[in-house]
Amino acid sequence: VEVQRWKQLSEKIKEWNEERKEIFHITFPDKYMEYFGVVQVFLQEANNSYSSKCVRISSVTDSYELKCILKEKFQINPMMPPHHLHLYEVHLDKPESELNDNEYPLRIQLEWGSHNADGRFVLKTHESIPINEEVFGDVATFKKVDSNDLKLKRLRNAVLDQKLKGFFKDKSAPTGGPLRVHADAIKKEKSTDCDSALIPLL
Repeated sequence: VEVQRWKQLSEKIKEWNEERKEIFHITFPDKYMEYFGVVQVFLQEANNSYSSKCVRISSVTDSYELKCILKEKFQINPMMPPHHLHLYEVHLDKPESELNDNEYPLRIQLEWGSHNADGRFVLKTHESIPINEEVFGDVATFKKVDSNDLKLKRLRNAVLDQKLKGFFKDKSAPTGGPLRVHADAIKKEKSTDCDSALIPLL
């Protein structure tokens, strides 16, 4: 049973990692079913603007522990107790939901991959201020965005694979000859990354 659970969890993590940027990759579980990964949390400021931090946590890090970490990272008033902070899970297509202190943010984030959801974690110091859609301004935060160089490399490899397959199938095929892929044929695509200045990894 435990082996089956490990395999199912590992497959879920594999699918997540295949669709996410490397910084958001999740480690495969150990024998205790614990795994590690990065969550990005947006702090809702008093003027309803947002800043963000990326923090590496464990699957057994609960919401209360994460709020304690974020309180320090965002330099929130040290006199404010963590239970006065409010951590929300936010999606564009459903109402915001506040996490209980005994919930596990990394586990919740992993489930987004299973449901093809693009969620956000938002930390609020003022519960009455509603969360606006500005927090979804960077829709590619988690998703992979191929750089031009990476696309070129993949295209070269694909063409080379096809040539090699043809060579082994046809022994009479001529060998040699240059393999060229022109970069100007590749459509440029803007890449968005977490600002390195906002990525304190614990």
